[in-house]
Amino acid sequence: MLMDKIREKMDKRYNTDLTVKLADMGFTARTHHVLRRAGIEVSGDLVKLSWKELMGYRNVVRTTCQEVSDKLEDMGLSLRKDGK
Repeated sequence: MLMDKIREKMDKRYNTDLTVKLADMGFTARTHHVLRRAGIEVSGDLVKLSWKELMGYRNVVRTTCQEVSDKLEDMGLSLRKDGK
């Protein structure tokens, strides 16, 4: 019963409707600020980008992309594949 409540709470927090705010995604401060400066505000903005496009933003490095990719994967989402 407790696990059902926890699972329900997590489903509400990490839904796949692409409206999860950056602040709620648990990024490090550096990644959060870099993404905000790039104009990214919600998870839906991230899934529109490929790894290569994300690397094109100012101050985005490989570890930033990896962190973003990992967080999206935890949510059942991913960065857009190159060429699509």
